[in-house]
Amino acid sequence: MSVLQSSHAANISLAGLGLQPSSMSRRTLTLRVTARRLVEFGALQHITWLLSAFQQCVLLLTALTFAGNCAAVQTAQVKDLPALPATVTVDQKPLLLNGVTQDGPMNIRAAYVALYLVSKQTKAETVIAMPGPKRLTLQMQRDVSGRDMSDTFLDRLRQNLTRQERNDNFSTILQFGSLFTESRAKFFRGDIVNLDYYPSTKSTLVFINGVKVGDPIIGETFFPILLQTWIGPKMRPSLRDELLGLKLPG
Repeated sequence: MSVLQSSHAANISLAGLGLQPSSMSRRTLTLRVTARRLVEFGALQHITWLLSAFQQCVLLLTALTFAGNCAAVQTAQVKDLPALPATVTVDQKPLLLNGVTQDGPMNIRAAYVALYLVSKQTKAETVIAMPGPKRLTLQMQRDVSGRDMSDTFLDRLRQNLTRQERNDNFSTILQFGSLFTESRAKFFRGDIVNLDYYPSTKSTLVFINGVKVGDPIIGETFFPILLQTWIGPKMRPSLRDELLGLKLPG
């Protein structure tokens, strides 16, 4: 029985007892008002439930749309990546692709940078301290002058190294910087630069399109400080996280 039917039944019961509704106008009015409020309250509850359900549907659709967009972005990022090999060989040892990022002079994304290690790592300090061969690959995505490349490396080394580290490695830093200005006036889209560390000779070698340039940079301390130009404490977190394989290049 509905609330309105209950109210009507109440009026009939009063008449049966010899009490006319008119004589009970105040009480009848109270019953009717109460019944009406109960009906309104029930309708409000129903409307509230519908609104809540609608809101939940909207939130669910929004979440699904956002997830779809994220998946689409990730797919686009993967498709846009260059054809970098999953493994390479340096100093007769196989290396695994650890991570990829986009970087370049003046923070312009002029190249994809790939880091190769003997085993995958997610902590910068571990990568810098770990022994064994390593490779940094730069695949150019736009033309960049050799001077801009050299200045970028040197500026970042100054930012991430202590004064003592700069003094101790002054000659190797100078040698590395001059490789980019003396070997090429300009780097072109599609050029591939490999920076390899050979533990067998404790030296860093630079290759441009598969051709070694300059003399080996002697010393086992140089490549760890070179790594800091990408995963050092003062580099932007996204750059570091992408090379450490924690996220896709964005």
